[in-house]
Amino acid sequence: MQFKTFILILFSSLSTIPVLIFAVASPNRIVDPDKYIGAITKNTSEIDLIKLYGKKNVKRIEIGVGEGETVDGTVLFMGSRSEIFIEWKKKFTIPGRVSIHHKNSSWKLKKGIRFGSTLSEVEKINGKPIKITGFEWDYPGRTTSWGKGKLNSNLQLDFEPRADIPGIELSKVSGDGSFSSENKIIKKLKLTVKVIYIRWDLN
Repeated sequence: MQFKTFILILFSSLSTIPVLIFAVASPNRIVDPDKYIGAITKNTSEIDLIKLYGKKNVKRIEIGVGEGETVDGTVLFMGSRSEIFIEWKKKFTIPGRVSIHHKNSSWKLKKGIRFGSTLSEVEKINGKPIKITGFEWDYPGRTTSWGKGKLNSNLQLDFEPRADIPGIELSKVSGDGSFSSENKIIKKLKLTVKVIYIRWDLN
């Protein structure tokens, strides 16, 4: 685990005894979808995770992948703000899809996207309109294309609506179709980021 620890030595004007003040250790929680998730890389195995973060913080579980199906996976820091779920490209040796669900997650994307980022904020970071799946099914509001913008397929997002719209309008942007972020109905939904995926399983 990567730590940055700073030691400050203060000398009191009333004493020659130095006072040591230790800042709280700050673990690496920065994510670059193209390269790393903290200390985790595309070649980090489950055994490596145990060495990095300790056995008590690494647990095997079944991860739901939609439509009632599950896969064997690993959860890191279960139940905490640092929780992430790892589905394996090669069983417990090569990471595939990594997902972050905690709305107050301590993991931060280097590209500036966070939980609660609006659709327009993501568009601005990408530099181009994007495409997402429709709603009212198992994979709602999921990015399907970055439209040749700055972001790429190593990053995938799930969006959720923050505004209610009439059912007749919602039905027009529902299902497994792909819809542009410029769609007027999509804009009405006031979408924000709900889940962050790192897709190392695609390459």
